[in-house]
Amino acid sequence: SPVLEGLEVLAMPGTSTDEIWSELTDVERTGLTSAACRVYGRALLATEHQYDVVVDESLVAACVPASVLAEYGTDKAKEAVPCIMAVRTAELDHHIKFAVMEEGIKQLVILGAGLDTRAWRLPWLTGVKVWEVDSGSVEPLKQKLLLGGNSSKLKASLACASRTFIKADLEQVALPAMLTAAGYDASKPTVFLVEGLIGYLSYNQGNVLFAQLHAAAAPGSFLIASAPPNLAMREGCAKHGVQTHHQVYEEPEQTEARLLAAGWTCRLISAADQCAKYQVEGMVSPLLICRRPHGPPPPAATTAAKTTAALLAAAPTSARAAAATPASVPAPTPVPAGNSAADAVWAGLTDVERTALQVSLYRLKGAELLKEGQRYDPRYDAALTDMCMPKARQDDLLSLGPPLGIPMMAIRTAEIDHQMLSAVNSEPQPRQVVILGAGLDPRAWRLAWPAGTSLFEVDTGSVEAMKSRVMGAAGFPLQAASRAHISFDLSQCSEGRLQAALSSAGYSPSLPSVWLCEGLIGYLTLDAGQALMQAAYDAAYEGSTLVMTAPPTAWMKKQAEEAGRKLHHVTIEEPKDLVKRLRSAGWSCHLNTGPALARKYGVDKYHQAQVVCRKGAQHGGRRSGMRRCSIM
Repeated sequence: SPVLEGLEVLAMPGTSTDEIWSELTDVERTGLTSAACRVYGRALLATEHQYDVVVDESLVAACVPASVLAEYGTDKAKEAVPCIMAVRTAELDHHIKFAVMEEGIKQLVILGAGLDTRAWRLPWLTGVKVWEVDSGSVEPLKQKLLLGGNSSKLKASLACASRTFIKADLEQVALPAMLTAAGYDASKPTVFLVEGLIGYLSYNQGNVLFAQLHAAAAPGSFLIASAPPNLAMREGCAKHGVQTHHQVYEEPEQTEARLLAAGWTCRLISAADQCAKYQVEGMVSPLLICRRPHGPPPPAATTAAKTTAALLAAAPTSARAAAATPASVPAPTPVPAGNSAADAVWAGLTDVERTALQVSLYRLKGAELLKEGQRYDPRYDAALTDMCMPKARQDDLLSLGPPLGIPMMAIRTAEIDHQMLSAVNSEPQPRQVVILGAGLDPRAWRLAWPAGTSLFEVDTGSVEAMKSRVMGAAGFPLQAASRAHISFDLSQCSEGRLQAALSSAGYSPSLPSVWLCEGLIGYLTLDAGQALMQAAYDAAYEGSTLVMTAPPTAWMKKQAEEAGRKLHHVTIEEPKDLVKRLRSAGWSCHLNTGPALARKYGVDKYHQAQVVCRKGAQHGGRRSGMRRCSIM
């Protein structure tokens, strides 16, 4: 290869680094300039924070021309990079050392390893097995310089017990299986290092990676990651003529929310905290120190994430206790009037987020209307409303009289829970659940999903960060094996877009699945709704189940208007018409009537009307080879 051919000149007298550099790929050059930044950045740190750079120095001296290195002293944008790399390296090393030395962890997995030299330079990795996962684009260079045995150009020795390289495309790989095949022991706690990688993955690919790592991690494992750049950092680089090539630019709190959604507990170490610790100025990467639930907490950061702290401050005492002992969460207590933290959260919410919280409030109150044995757990909706909705606003919504939405939400939620769990438990493993228009649906945390269940939540993402933060702040463990959030416009489902988005997150169309479309179809036009029904049918394997709530009827719209409420649905239709549309997409349908559900849940005639309009359906015979569809 050009890499190996270029490196052969290392043994030739008079060969310059310019000749070697000219043979390297852009990816290899990026890896080497990162090593150079680690070397130069070390001098910016106080002695007690400095790390070993002997291996990196050797790499740089062997391959990087002086003209390239000089740019880091003359280019304003590049001047900041050694500082970023130095602080990031020192802080990541600190947390890896804690996990190894204090927690006794003996497995380290480095994702997107590139020219990472920790397997050689960290002396306290003695006895630790290391797996490096990467595309392999710089592995020949690493092999030639560091692992060539007697022919190694740098004569470097491994500091760890063993190093295993795994060639993998992190955008597509089934990581747990690949790690196991390489000798990784999933029963033992592990440190997963994700440095400088998340921003180069798409939003959905990052979510899948977080979920896969959670699935591969034993309790007590760490995930230590650097956050991707935010838009301000991208704009700052652009002002200096430097173009960044990341796929995702987001605030560290958004990355934190995605990790929480995958089931990790997180501590955010801000850029400001790191600057203060290392006594530097300028751009620094925020870091996320995460732990697989049920293990002891990670080493304390200077401060916790501000958003999570605000949510915890807004939480009732019971919710804060839940964060410490998730297995024994008591029933939530009301938030006291005048809770300033909840007021502050509410003030910063969009109209969509506020509407979603109103639905959560109705679910919370609706649980009280159900019989013992039918009642769902209200603690999750209590956490959402108590942390994010001021008590005064809750009282305003409930003082208008018994809202029509409360009994409707109670029966709808309980019946969906029943149908979803019945369908999932009837499917062979692996089990897949797709929730369309998920919003603030907390079922990933609330329901007792059978082992191996993977959840895929599809939504615009407008409330995803809030939901993930609240569930994490309240200490609720994820009940599914994995949860992937897919940001997608469900009004644009034609031409295979929905299936493509799901597949990119790990969904398999060749396995049975259970689909939920709750409270969504009425917000889509007839054409968009039809496209969604067809897309779900096309993406579902034979024997899959779809559970859907019907849109409002003309009668329901009239009742709402007479009560002074305006519905914002764009599709108003009778349940029987919805059944016809689903059948035309290929589904076989069974209608659970409102009166039957009213009798089942013991509601009066008024409540029946809401259930009929929202959950009403009609029985249709099943045709051979058709997917199952139950409309409520």
